Amino acid sequence: MMVATWLPRAFALVERLAETLPDRDDDRPQQADRTLAESAPIVPAEIGPSLLAEKIVPVLDRNGRAESIFFGLSGSCVPFASVRRRYPKLLVINRSHGRSELEWNTFGVHVGNAVIGFWFQGLAFDCMRRVDITPADATLSRLTLD
Repeated sequence: MMVATWLPRAFALVERLAETLPDRDDDRPQQADRTLAESAPIVPAEIGPSLLAEKIVPVLDRNGRAESIFFGLSGSCVPFASVRRRYPKLLVINRSHGRSELEWNTFGVHVGNAVIGFWFQGLAFDCMRRVDITPADATLSRLTLD
């Protein structure tokens, strides 16, 4: 299978977004002060040929700084194999246990001060459908690591 030449640029874009999230060491307010950005709709952004980031939702703190970013993907597909090639040390964040198309499989990678989550719906590992970028410490605190 031939990999699209725009995939490295798409991953680089997501990594740049991850690097823009603020450090936990700054004066960021507590989680209770977070709000969803609803003031202006964010139009879909083209990531690659026929691949769009849509339903882009930045989570802002009370000072208006982006704290997390979530978006859906539509159009061309990004297969799990491409994500695995780019990030060979992917972590399984959430794994579906059934065969329902309503379940999600989420894989993450630590970049800068953030964790990038790559979401695949049901058993469709040939087509990533969502990306979320959250502060690493917030993501790690939700994981149960024994």
